[in-house]
Amino acid sequence: MSGLIGGAGSKSGVIGLAGTNNPAFSAYRTNSYDPGTTGTWYTLVCDNEDFDSFGKYDNSTGIFTPGVVGKYFLSATVARSNSISDNTTYKSRITNQSSYLHVYDYSTRDGVSVDQYMQLSVIVNVTSSSDAFKVEGWQNSHPDTQFMGGTHGCRFSGYRIINN
Repeated sequence: MSGLIGGAGSKSGVIGLAGTNNPAFSAYRTNSYDPGTTGTWYTLVCDNEDFDSFGKYDNSTGIFTPGVVGKYFLSATVARSNSISDNTTYKSRITNQSSYLHVYDYSTRDGVSVDQYMQLSVIVNVTSSSDAFKVEGWQNSHPDTQFMGGTHGCRFSGYRIINN
């Protein structure tokens, strides 16, 4: 059967995906990050790449510019350290330039001191070679927020799933 993994021959009505999933990337933040401000969105730069098939992720700015039209799956994990246990609200989002695509909102409870992981994912339609995506974080009151680094901390990844 055409379009099925491990299939042979053909069968009408079965649709296969053509092309590759490039460009594709996966990156993580090396060290924990303290933004030092409250009530402001800031870019969470993942400065270390696991891979970047076409060099479309900039690990100095945290921006993924695919440059190839199509539909993309983007995902992010935003990890907050366990050292803060107040009633602060934390948010994270994946944005395309100035428009947010997916937002995750988390409010801590007084007295809780555990690592918090915010998972975000979205399928986006890239229609221009200048479309660019990034992950941002926000918190409303605590001046010493630590967003975690390391391979299990903040991560950002994406790949093309379908040509337009």
